[in-house]
Amino acid sequence: MNWLRDVSKAILGSPYGVNQDWRGYLKEGVEPIRQIAKEFGVRIDPFYSIDEDGYDDDGPADLTITAGDRSESISVDFIPNAGSFDEVVSVIQSASSDLIVCYKLCYYADSDAYCYAILSPERWENVKTVAGSSFSDIFDRIL
Repeated sequence: MNWLRDVSKAILGSPYGVNQDWRGYLKEGVEPIRQIAKEFGVRIDPFYSIDEDGYDDDGPADLTITAGDRSESISVDFIPNAGSFDEVVSVIQSASSDLIVCYKLCYYADSDAYCYAILSPERWENVKTVAGSSFSDIFDRIL
């Protein structure tokens, strides 16, 4: 399905696509989500674990997520080569008071990368209208 590959690559190349390699570090995936969320009124303030030398040790991160008048502190973790970044994205989405909605890109489902598109619910409705019956070929909801 070349069209699916082309659409998926275009989404990842857009400001609303996130690509997290299965060997990547937590911060590499959280930072693009943080930038996208900001556009939709969600502020994510991360506090990453620091090792004894002052470097990110890629341990768990505490995130304070502010959406509207609601603020929630959560802890997320991603273990490269072993964990699922879907869990991190799901927790962030839940804490965002539904101001952001994340979908996985189906084209990359069998790859070693976690690939997402993140938009507001209103923009997703527009995408669903335009994509029609192809929407479920392109996107999969994160459980």
